[in-house]
Amino acid sequence: MLYRNEDEAVVSVAEFKAAHPNTSFPATLSAELLDSFGYKEIVTIEVEEHPDYEVQVSDVALIEGVPTITQTLVQRDAMVIKTNKVNEYKSFVDTQLNDAAAERGYDSIISACSYAVTGSTYYDDGIYFVNLRDAVWTEYAEICSSYMDDMSDITSALFAGDIVSKRT
Repeated sequence: MLYRNEDEAVVSVAEFKAAHPNTSFPATLSAELLDSFGYKEIVTIEVEEHPDYEVQVSDVALIEGVPTITQTLVQRDAMVIKTNKVNEYKSFVDTQLNDAAAERGYDSIISACSYAVTGSTYYDDGIYFVNLRDAVWTEYAEICSSYMDDMSDITSALFAGDIVSKRT
């Protein structure tokens, strides 16, 4: 992104080149070249992303004569943070259930549960996985409900022990 000095407009490199169709430019535009046309390259001050924070981007501002875009971190709403952590925990539990089914040769927990029909050769396995799935998701719902109702930390549930392996 480039900053046009005369009107403080932000333009892309393609727009800059299109504005000067009779000029052949090198692959890399130097600061001196841009300055000769009345442009400056925009500097972006970046921040490292964090799941509990939202990155906000400023408009272009001149800082000591340098056009600059600044990123800042702003803490997300507590409910958004909690919802994101609950979704992360759901993915964790889902992966654990699929891994448990894979250990017995099934493609997924859904595949394993599909054998819980009378007359199936693998009926006992199917019933086992249906009961496992139901018990795990019931505990998941209890943990998440408790977490969303107060300020407890769901991270402890993630690391306190695998709610699948204690049942397998």
